[in-house]
Amino acid sequence: MTDNPHPRRLQFGLQAIFALTAVVATLLGAWRLCGDRTALACIGALIIAAPLLWRGQRFFVWYLPAAWTIVAWNNFAHPGDEYGGLVAGMLAGLWILLFIGPLGDVRGTFLLVLVAGAPTVAIAGWGLDKLRTPRVAWLALCLALAGGLLLQAFASFPSIERALAKNGSYEAYVLPAFNLGLTGATVTMLLVVGLVRIVQRRRTQVSHADRSGSADAPV
Repeated sequence: MTDNPHPRRLQFGLQAIFALTAVVATLLGAWRLCGDRTALACIGALIIAAPLLWRGQRFFVWYLPAAWTIVAWNNFAHPGDEYGGLVAGMLAGLWILLFIGPLGDVRGTFLLVLVAGAPTVAIAGWGLDKLRTPRVAWLALCLALAGGLLLQAFASFPSIERALAKNGSYEAYVLPAFNLGLTGATVTMLLVVGLVRIVQRRRTQVSHADRSGSADAPV
């Protein structure tokens, strides 16, 4: 007699919600006590450490929408000049604008894209979990892409001072770069790991077929 998996899934979901609520409450407290930039540093440390510390089987399906949403929400507070970085960082949710045009105000459009993007990256996270994607490899690729985009953004200005004068803060560069790195790493790992799993499965099938043929061969 097998155990019913549904209570375990419900328990895991409740634990994840409780943990996320506790994290959000802690970050809001840090924001209020220590200031804006300190809270953002705490968010960054948490987002980077989570793939290394998480021990559950289902990781990406929870982590990707949480990280993407938190970064996008903070990016809205530091959008930069003409919202260019914010739009680039929210690439995962922009598809909704093909069906529902931009709303009357910037905040309404931002919330619409946010609501569309969170489940989109959650579905992608589910795919990464199903493929048993290595978390460290994903994190390394995400940070490499984000770092490259950040360097490219600053390199387009004659100095860092000019870059900050254009967009107002480091956050206007770091936050969209991370979300773009997250999106790029997710798409890349879905394709690469998916291809690796297909090759592995075919090799396993060929190996089983060879063994069956050898067993059935007359002595």
